[in-house]
Amino acid sequence: MVNFSKLLSEDVSPVPVVPSDIFHSLPRSDTKFDYLRDVQGEVLKAWHSRRHERDIVIKMNTGSGKTLVGLLMLQSLLNEEIGPALYLCPNKQLVDQVCQTAHEIGITAVSDGASTELPHEFLNSEAIYVTTFKKLFNGRSVFGIPGSNRQPVTIGGVLVDDAHSCLSLARETVTVTLEAGTLGYNKIFGLFRSVLNEQSSSKVAEIEQGYPWTTMPVPYWAWMDLQQDVAKILAKHREDSSLAFAWDLIKDNLYTCHCFISGRKLEITPHIVPIESVPSFSKAKRRFFLSATLIDDSILLKEFGIAKAAAASPIRPPLVGDIGERMVLAPSLIDNSLEAQIPSLCKSVASKGHNVVVLVPSFKAAERWTKAGAILPQGDEIGATVAKLRTTQGNFVVLANRYDGIDLPDTACRLLVLDGVPTGESYYEQHIASVRSDSTLVTGRVAQNIEQGLGRGVRSGKDYCVVLLCGSHLVQFVGVKERLNLFSPETKQQFIIGQEIVKQSKDETGKPLEKLLGLMKSCLNRDPGWKAYHAKKMVGLTPNTQDPVKLNIAEAEREASLLVHSGSYIEAGEYLQKVLDLRNIDAESDKGWFMQIAASYIQLADPTRAQEMQRKAHQWNRLLFRPIAGVRYQKIIAKTGLQAQNTLSWVQSHTDPNAITVSIDSLTNSLVFGVNHSRFEEAWKHLGKILGFASERPEEELGKGPDALWAMPDNRFLLTEIKNEVELDRKEIYQNEAEQMSNSLNWFIKEYGKDTPVVLLMIHPTSKLSDSAYPPASMEVMTLTKLEELHARLRAFAAALSAKAPESWTAGEIGSLLASHRLDAGSIRSSYSVPTKK
Repeated sequence: MVNFSKLLSEDVSPVPVVPSDIFHSLPRSDTKFDYLRDVQGEVLKAWHSRRHERDIVIKMNTGSGKTLVGLLMLQSLLNEEIGPALYLCPNKQLVDQVCQTAHEIGITAVSDGASTELPHEFLNSEAIYVTTFKKLFNGRSVFGIPGSNRQPVTIGGVLVDDAHSCLSLARETVTVTLEAGTLGYNKIFGLFRSVLNEQSSSKVAEIEQGYPWTTMPVPYWAWMDLQQDVAKILAKHREDSSLAFAWDLIKDNLYTCHCFISGRKLEITPHIVPIESVPSFSKAKRRFFLSATLIDDSILLKEFGIAKAAAASPIRPPLVGDIGERMVLAPSLIDNSLEAQIPSLCKSVASKGHNVVVLVPSFKAAERWTKAGAILPQGDEIGATVAKLRTTQGNFVVLANRYDGIDLPDTACRLLVLDGVPTGESYYEQHIASVRSDSTLVTGRVAQNIEQGLGRGVRSGKDYCVVLLCGSHLVQFVGVKERLNLFSPETKQQFIIGQEIVKQSKDETGKPLEKLLGLMKSCLNRDPGWKAYHAKKMVGLTPNTQDPVKLNIAEAEREASLLVHSGSYIEAGEYLQKVLDLRNIDAESDKGWFMQIAASYIQLADPTRAQEMQRKAHQWNRLLFRPIAGVRYQKIIAKTGLQAQNTLSWVQSHTDPNAITVSIDSLTNSLVFGVNHSRFEEAWKHLGKILGFASERPEEELGKGPDALWAMPDNRFLLTEIKNEVELDRKEIYQNEAEQMSNSLNWFIKEYGKDTPVVLLMIHPTSKLSDSAYPPASMEVMTLTKLEELHARLRAFAAALSAKAPESWTAGEIGSLLASHRLDAGSIRSSYSVPTKK
């Protein structure tokens, strides 16, 4: 009998290194791997021609076979004897999927077993090691880090699957969190209480009272001055779970970290992830980054330190549009009343045998879905829940802050709901979003999170699902024209398709819910007309190209960070300014932000110069740190006759007439008693701009003055103190509240002069003054009733605007609408308030 094993062992023919040759040489036990798909073959061919490049980014649509492509690339490196091959996944579920695929095609792969040590098959380049990103990237990594008792492992090739998700994990790993009330929290807060008071004494008071939503960043100059004290505090707690896996990665870079303190916790995180602290990654011979077809890869350059050329020239298949079929609908664009009905609608859809999955940004946001019957898995329960979705029907599940790393193919999800804008959970992410709200660099990251969430429900070109966009903030986000360009061409087109069919449905007879269900059934019941329409509209799309400006910014941030860590502080700050050329950055908030970062570097060598730079940063962005010497107030001015023109610009920024009503609805949802005061104040500022006035928040931006100030035509002003967190059953305005208005008026007189006309408005549940309260005699109050009247006028104004396309309106028509809805300057000053009374 022929001994085939002996013949195989004696075969001296070369081991294949071309991925397609490797594929055909494998045993492949599953028939689904009989051949490489065209898209896989094209990507692997392109990769092989560039395989000697150290960094390569590969972008493939969800469900197009990225896992097989990644395994074949790493096997090629093993066959070429480049060194050990490592496949990194964002979570254990994906590790299991990759190992399953490797088993089915006949590639030898190992994963984590009972031992915490690295598999010898991996170290000997005999198998691909598949593990989680956090296994590699942590302060006690078994791969070895500088200063540990482990020699760093040399890696031949490392592949990062779902690269953008792993970036989030990297940031999470290097972030230290200390809960309020712990010894470390109390000591660090004590160190900085004084300097925080100089920024905002009212916020410090709220933090001391344990208020969870008030967060303050520590000024970098104070942080750097006291870094040794902070280090001593943290070092004593380095074995605590909050520091154990982060401390050794950030302890040498502590002086460049950001620190945020709230009434609930304290967070410390570096400006840029110190990827050099894990040499097995930073010095790997070859590095490959797999991601879906997202637009902006500049963050891979900034945080992972990949080559700029790799980010600029990713490998991607030529076919665009083969993303799967998604009917993306915003129910509130059909009718605002639908928003409240969606949870019960989802429960009904699940009861008919479809799997329904809801994605929300937080556990608090999940509450309205659990009340409707949705299951909310947490921690280890998520894996079992996903498995159940794949094998059973009629499930109704809500997932909190899981916009990536979850695959729900085919029947696992036929109705996907995105409820609310996916915001970062960390204070660092929330802070950047807050102080750079007009930055496309920041909104682009939000769009990326939305796109990742949309990708959960469709995992191949043949898959389909209905997607409902809920929450006025989310619908508003995708309803702004310029933001559509932040998405991939496929997703942008599916948004447009959804808007078009919603427009058509509005013209039909029937109740709003019946219209929505009719559209959904077209997709779920596989209506041939819908399928043909979608397919035709997805033809001819062109891929987006990486924005070179974003790459330049990312490169400059990273290079400046490396200069700082080498001790070249002045050079780092000057390099950042020179390369970015702040005059050419569009958003004022970005100009200020990068100037502040440059100032923080120069602070380490020249504090006086750093404060001069900080003054300039604050002029550009008044939400940033105020310099030690304070700032000179710049008066706001509203030019006569421009109210209607300013409002027209806002109207024409929308993609659809109904998007205007959603924007106003989102705004009024924030202008209510009981919401976070910062949210109310920001919405009030935004309302001023919508109505065509110059608008600002002096107390927030300067640390003094009123909560809000609007400059109206004819040099008239509306000065507002906002007390929206007062309980609705409060019977009186207290003395301290009245005094606050008096102080704000004094500030206004100092800055604008006593002869400048100003209306004093307090937003408060009651207009009755306590016996000891004596505000300025002219102060009026916007009570709950008057606030609701303003809401009604705003909604009626939005409804009128939705009568025709945004681009069809003229400034004259807008002016007439403002006046008829009592939203002109004079009406705003006189119609929505009542006098105080004793």
